Amino acid sequence: FLKILETSANDSITHLRIHTLGILFEILRSKPEGESNVLTIIVNKLGDPESRVASRSSHCLGRLLQQHPAMKAVIVKEIGAFLSRPNLPERAYHYACSFLSQIRFDRSDIEDAKVASTVTHIYLSVFSHTLYG
Repeated sequence: FLKILETSANDSITHLRIHTLGILFEILRSKPEGESNVLTIIVNKLGDPESRVASRSSHCLGRLLQQHPAMKAVIVKEIGAFLSRPNLPERAYHYACSFLSQIRFDRSDIEDAKVASTVTHIYLSVFSHTLYG
């Protein structure tokens, strides 16, 4: 079933890709633990050439964080892995960094401090990539 959704997430029809993201979000929302493949597909759509698809991916990730704040570290780690891939278009960096900038952290939560540190490292690596290629 996930293989079919992954195939349709890469389809040439924009509407189908957007609809598939909604289905993947619902799968991940209803069963957040152990669904790393679904999260990977959603994060990969941040690099979609169609801005509506990338924006929808960012929106789904934001809603996921609202409903499952404990997934913050997993999502940030997945976005870090996504941004470390070679030959990403600038638009992918834009959508990923824009999403990361919208994450809210609780100052009193030690786990949030670790995630915030990871986000800072991701920003610095993106900055380094931007400067030195």
